[in-house]
Amino acid sequence: MLPAMQAVQNQRAHPRFLYRQPVLMHLSDDEVYGETCDLSAGGLFVSLDVELKQHSTVKFSLRFDGANTRAEYLARVVHVRRDADGKPTGAGFELVATTPESRLAWVRQMHWIQEHGAQADDF
Repeated sequence: MLPAMQAVQNQRAHPRFLYRQPVLMHLSDDEVYGETCDLSAGGLFVSLDVELKQHSTVKFSLRFDGANTRAEYLARVVHVRRDADGKPTGAGFELVATTPESRLAWVRQMHWIQEHGAQADDF
């Protein structure tokens, strides 16, 4: 298994895979760039330094390796990670409001990533 795709072992419902890729978060009044740290069939963790409300819903977009276009998804903020000074350093998101087709496409992308490894995306 490639280093970028090692499964993160924990108590989660879905195995997580380490995966670094730029992500654009579409907030209600702003757009913020972050970077995915890991993802699973149910969600992802994004490194970013903006204040997000827990349980709020945000739209984000990213281009998976091997895809020609960026895909958009809705996700709910499950938790916000903070540093020792209380500043946000990232957030965990759960995918929401996905159709069976979009969820299947998400899972297919994870399988592709697992087989081929990660490639950097340019904004």
